[in-house]
Amino acid sequence: MPPILERLTLDRDAWLILTTQFEQQFGQWVGSEIMVRQVYSDRHYQRIPATNSLL
Repeated sequence: MPPILERLTLDRDAWLILTTQFEQQFGQWVGSEIMVRQVYSDRHYQRIPATNSLL
């Protein structure tokens, strides 16, 4: 197991789910404000989250 996962006490399966299914698990995107707004726009989402909730 990679040392960073050991330090974070995450097993490989949990890390894989966290990194590949983040939106399904938490219901939102993560990234810079510009990139998140672009994803929401590209997917024609009706509501784009407020900037302060992205920080």
